[in-house]
Amino acid sequence: MAELEYRLLRADEANDLRQFIVALYGDSYPSDLFAKPGRIAAAIEHGQLFSSIALDSGKIVGHLATYRE
Repeated sequence: MAELEYRLLRADEANDLRQFIVALYGDSYPSDLFAKPGRIAAAIEHGQLFSSIALDSGKIVGHLATYRE
């Protein structure tokens, strides 16, 4: 395993986050914000969502987010 990289998710990576969430939770994730990549990207672009990600060889392997209404 390579050393993990930690950083904020960019809006253009919203689909990658959606795929990560679906792989872990299926459609049972408790927040509908993460149901559609477009909503994720819009929330990032509007400064409402700050998603910290962990990457292993460029693939998301961890996620923690803060959402501001």
